[in-house]
Amino acid sequence: MAVVSALQGQRYIGVVPERAVRPLLASGMLVRIGLLEIPVHYWMFALRERDITGQGQRVSSALFETAAFLMSTHMAGMTATGLEARPMPARRGAWAIYEVFQTANDGQLFIGVTSDQQWSRFVEEFGLQALAADPRLATNFMRLQERSWLIPALQDILVKFPQDEVAARCERANVSWAPVGQPGDLFTDPHLLATGGLVDVFISRMGGTEGKKVGLPALPIEFGGRARPALTRQPPRMGEHNAEVLTEAGFSPAEVAALAETGVIVAAAGQDASA
Repeated sequence: MAVVSALQGQRYIGVVPERAVRPLLASGMLVRIGLLEIPVHYWMFALRERDITGQGQRVSSALFETAAFLMSTHMAGMTATGLEARPMPARRGAWAIYEVFQTANDGQLFIGVTSDQQWSRFVEEFGLQALAADPRLATNFMRLQERSWLIPALQDILVKFPQDEVAARCERANVSWAPVGQPGDLFTDPHLLATGGLVDVFISRMGGTEGKKVGLPALPIEFGGRARPALTRQPPRMGEHNAEVLTEAGFSPAEVAALAETGVIVAAAGQDASA
């Protein structure tokens, strides 16, 4: 996976400039997701075609080609702009203000001002008359050229306000904003809790019997207004279904027991590997 990510550019795109030898791990994760997700669509297409023609077919997908497909947007961007694709952490987007800002008491808030109309409302809401009148900031494109001093200037202003006040002002100005959350926040996220977006999953270390149930995000899909898919059973513990799987494959109980006795199959501590 790492070799392929390096070969077709994912690792380059994910490099943090000041840590050039330490690419973001997200690149490899994207390749893994693509390698699993893309074939699923084509399996469905093949099954639908079989319904029509009565003929099955082999559906193939390869690691390198999947990783290359994920680079198509960067390749198209290079063609459209005439510019080389830079690592994403060092890349400048199309909007002048699209940043995470510090607020008072160590708060963090993402703010996106993506149009000239939003800019007018933003500076009015925060009383930034000097910036509103600055001819260098008349349009988004012009503000983009002034980011080197504009972003620090806005940071100096916003850090004086509590996070809740900055959020309220951005809401009144109809400007995009969001608190900077962390993965652990999702365990108690009000929206997920209210919509059945978390399912109780038993988590153990190394497939053992000791662990606990926690709410993990459910599949992000609904069918016909029905509730989101839930678990039909918990993830198996190590070796939990040895006998079930091997019996279905044609092994006799005696053969399963022999495999367990010789250590060919194992189970979590306290469980019978042949059960």
